[in-house]
Amino acid sequence: MARFTTEFIGACGFGIEMDTINNEHSQFRDLGKLIFTPSRRFVIFNCLMEVFPFLKNHIALMNPEIELAIRKLFEQIQKQRNYAPIGRNDFVDLLLELEKKGKMCGESIENVNKDGQPLKVEMDMDMKMMVAQLFVFFAAGFETSSSATSYTLHQLAYNPDIQTRVQEDIDRVMSKYDNKLCYEAIAEMTLLDMAFKESMRKFPSLGVLNRVCAKKYVIPELDIKLDPGVKILIPVQAIQHDEQYFDNPFEYRPERFEEDAVKDRHKFVYLPFGEGPRSCIGARLGQMQSMAGLAALLHRFTFEPSALSTPQLTVNPFANNVQGLQKIYLKITERKLKTT
Repeated sequence: MARFTTEFIGACGFGIEMDTINNEHSQFRDLGKLIFTPSRRFVIFNCLMEVFPFLKNHIALMNPEIELAIRKLFEQIQKQRNYAPIGRNDFVDLLLELEKKGKMCGESIENVNKDGQPLKVEMDMDMKMMVAQLFVFFAAGFETSSSATSYTLHQLAYNPDIQTRVQEDIDRVMSKYDNKLCYEAIAEMTLLDMAFKESMRKFPSLGVLNRVCAKKYVIPELDIKLDPGVKILIPVQAIQHDEQYFDNPFEYRPERFEEDAVKDRHKFVYLPFGEGPRSCIGARLGQMQSMAGLAALLHRFTFEPSALSTPQLTVNPFANNVQGLQKIYLKITERKLKTT
């Protein structure tokens, strides 16, 4: 699944098809490993910054190898495209369009004028900014989708009755679209969608959301005052495991995401992509790529626990904000599809 998500991001983000699925040591695959294999320096300095926040202004955590690799890659793509969009409509094309427009203008979320209106802000889309955007696009979409899809397959392996129903629904939709995986087909796979969302509830890619209060606010029910600059931690996984909102929370039950069940539940108790102005900008893309990968696999294969499988998975202890899983072992059997 890591290879699949890497290939997907390479195509949609950078406009490059690198055959990552068949090549374990492709350029993108190695880049993904580099990003999500923290060095000792990163671990030590990250811990120090939690205790002494002012160090963030003096120490750069970014691995210079990563920045250099993305910069070189982007410069190569720029040159191939003659420094202009080519109509591919990938992320690089969007960045090149923004670069042509010059300064970007918008409204600040954090700062306001004396009359309370948002402050107008400007930003240059220079090389450093574009490299940073590509880094976030790659990093945010790689480990999150990889872990979410892998965990979904694990849950379906341990719930074969649910897996069978999901597969039957995928087969039904695929036959309708001549067994071609397209946007419209994926959008109709409601059972797969529910199963994926239930997996994201049990194991959200971000266990905790970090936020900073932008303006003074009082929580009315508690009469607690929040001042600008106050750091807020939202324990996503704890909320999504709370019996107050999800009965028997550790049971894998996709029906929790049927339309009526979602309407009856509080909007902010399911937050795998966050909510509000700081919610995940790539939520739709991330969900679509995950659904496409899962549909392609479940249409062709059945997943079962193997001799090395364990019901409880181990989270990578070195992961920071994004939760990563250590190895998942499953038995994979090719399905005999009906030909009618």
